[in-house]
Order: sequence, then structure tokens, then C-alpha cells
Amino acid sequence: WRNGVSIQTLSYPNTSFTDTTGNNGQTYTYIIRYNNGCGLYTDTTGAAAMDDVDLVPCNPVGNILTVSKSGADVVLSWNSYGGCLDLAYFNVYGSTSYNAPFPGSWTILGNPTGTTFYDLIASTYIAYKVLAIDLCGNASNN
Repeated sequence: WRNGVSIQTLSYPNTSFTDTTGNNGQTYTYIIRYNNGCGLYTDTTGAAAMDDVDLVPCNPVGNILTVSKSGADVVLSWNSYGGCLDLAYFNVYGSTSYNAPFPGSWTILGNPTGTTFYDLIASTYIAYKVLAIDLCGNASNN
């Protein structure tokens, strides 16, 4: 229930629901009502929540990508930066060409949460890009 109005009915064993019909910036009170099948029910005390659609991506990582060697690995590292309080992870891309169209001709190599990534020296990738991804899935500019 949202603000006293039923918005979804679930049948057991389903126990989760995502409300995608709210308005950005609007606060709602949600309760769960359990019906026992005999006409009796009980409600939770409720929880307040606000829709907050995040359309603002993190700042770009920029051209500060350091490439070094460690054993059989290429080590990519970049500086962490401020301005992205909801940073979730980074997408590391590789390409066999420096001027390949992005993102279509680039391959996602990994999704580290830190600022270091390892690729095999024997890989065919000669160019790398790193994009910051926030909790809502917004990607920084490349």
C-alpha cells in the first residue's frame, strides 16, 4: 500500500515489489498488508520513502590513466576524484585501436570498485578507457 492505496497484490511465495510509478521528489508512506485467506489481515507500521531519480553522472575520470607492468599483467590505475558521492564502480574498456568508435568497438574488461585494474600483457588491447558508474547506473563522460 502507498499512502493508504493498494498499488500491488502479491501471491505467496512472492515477497518483493518495486514501485516504479511514483513521482520524483514525492515522499510516500508504504505499508505491507498480509491477508491470511480467512478474511483477517495485519499491516506493518509503515516506512517513508522518497523517489529520487538520479540523472547526474559522476565526473569523468579524464585522461589520468597510468599504465604499468607487473609480472604478466598490465596494471591500469587512475586517481579517485571528488564530486561523486554515489560512485558504485568503474567500467574498464579495452580496444585494439586507439581511434575505434566508442562504445561500440570497445570491450568491457571489468567493473572494479577501486582505482586499479589488471589486464594480461598478452591481451590484444592497446587502448583503455575508464568510466565511473554511479548507484543509479549513470556513466560518466569518457
